[in-house]
Amino acid sequence: MSSKVLKIGTLPKYSTYDIVTAYVELTRLHRWPLGSNFAFWPRVYGLLMGSLGTCQQISFHRLCTETMLYVVIATILHCMVCIHNDICDREVDGQVKRTKQRPLVSGRASVGGAWTFFITLALAALYVQTYISYKIIPLSAVNTMTLTARYPFMKRYSWWPQLTLGLAGNWGLLTAWLAATSFTAHMPPLYAMYAGLICWTIYFDTIYACQDRIGDAKIGLKSTALLFGSRVKPILSAFAGAYIAFIVLAGVLNGNGAWFFASCGGAAVHLLWQQYNWNPDDPEDCAVKFKVLIYPMAIWALSSGLVCSWIISREAAADPPSLLDNTPIVHKTNQLWHERFCLRASIKRRTRMTSHDICELVHLQITSPRVEYATYSLRKIAL
Repeated sequence: MSSKVLKIGTLPKYSTYDIVTAYVELTRLHRWPLGSNFAFWPRVYGLLMGSLGTCQQISFHRLCTETMLYVVIATILHCMVCIHNDICDREVDGQVKRTKQRPLVSGRASVGGAWTFFITLALAALYVQTYISYKIIPLSAVNTMTLTARYPFMKRYSWWPQLTLGLAGNWGLLTAWLAATSFTAHMPPLYAMYAGLICWTIYFDTIYACQDRIGDAKIGLKSTALLFGSRVKPILSAFAGAYIAFIVLAGVLNGNGAWFFASCGGAAVHLLWQQYNWNPDDPEDCAVKFKVLIYPMAIWALSSGLVCSWIISREAAADPPSLLDNTPIVHKTNQLWHERFCLRASIKRRTRMTSHDICELVHLQITSPRVEYATYSLRKIAL
């Protein structure tokens, strides 16, 4: 079948099965969870990191419920991005070997049908998000109408479309983190985590773009894979290092436990292995390395450390520290400082006092007895 784009109204007749198959391919659901994972895991990171960072311990039921909702949201959003991308790129996809048989290019789906499907999915995504928080809907809408909408066109005008993808694709970290903390998040670790995930996105999507370097160069499209050229491996090594550095910084600022930092080490080992074995000039190897990025690093490494830290923090919250027991003094001090931050946030919400006023109210020192006394004083005010 010709790869030339067919106009609406000139589509040949297909069976119902062929039409359904075409729209499944249009949304990439036949490859699920590939792609949806990249929208899902930033949201889970935000949910867990937000809970760890502000002492607003979420219940196990809420954790499971919101995780399943994020599975649905991530799947819908990935389908929307794929449809929008195929609509915008339908004229250039026919000139690339890997994409010339996509549904809109081959004529198995219509542009009008694709837009109708896109709007339906957008409404479904907004509806599902109401079960998490109404407050995240405006933030999600801003991302969809600005960053996500611009992404398919960036490869025509900029060498950095992967940066736009990083900003848009990891936006879920911000919304999930803020929803988990009722919009009272401690912002520095959130910014550090967001920067790290942007570096990660540039890393994996450049590997993905290396598959099409020859075809993209012929038709005038741009990407970081073409920009980096023969230096793509050392430059991506730098982005991988920046990713690890930023997530470690986020963990330090957020007060995460040892399990989280151990998981960061696991992610670093995986990236070292991948850089050593990856051949950027082999499209098949690029596809394999892109898929491998999803499972060992994103799921088993970083997420396992966050889950373990969350479980340990729940146990600590159920058994608050006291200077009268045998808990090591350093551990008690860290836990009390953690509680102090949560109480300060509670006081700000209830009394509209500024952080400066609260600090003036209770002067804190690093020595643990004064930290415990200050925590006790703040607890009385918060109640």
